[in-house]
Amino acid sequence: MRGPAPRPEPWLRFVNREEEAELLARLRECVNRGAPFGNPTWRENAARKLGLESAIRPRGRPRKDA
Repeated sequence: MRGPAPRPEPWLRFVNREEEAELLARLRECVNRGAPFGNPTWRENAARKLGLESAIRPRGRPRKDA
């Protein structure tokens, strides 16, 4: 065993597989904004604990209420 946990048998195939386009787009957006990546509840909790609330809010100025 190398490392703290055993690797799955088809390890190279697993790490070299192509990611889904939607998942990759969400991951890139989080990296570019410096935001946590994960499900919405986890993201909100992590952002609050780390002081990253602005990273998960929509970009731009809030809309005026008419």
